Amino acid sequence: MKREDLKSHVKKIIDEYSQKSYSELSAQQYPIIYEYVEDEQRFNVEIQCLEATNEYVHISIAVSSGGVSSYLPATGSVIVYKNGRIKE
Repeated sequence: MKREDLKSHVKKIIDEYSQKSYSELSAQQYPIIYEYVEDEQRFNVEIQCLEATNEYVHISIAVSSGGVSSYLPATGSVIVYKNGRIKE
């Protein structure tokens, strides 16, 4: 799968995590690692907490489809602030 195609999956997960509150994200245990299948294609996801402060949580998302993309996954991040503001 092409890297550009993986980016759409990263965006989907960023959108999902952007909907979570600061308190919900800061309470989770990281890393979060899982697989899912969509359109008969398997995806590997790793979610890391890059930084957690009293003001915000910075989350990193990496998606690969196995093979070569495992060495250089598509990535993105989101910062969720305590006041509800979101920065992608």
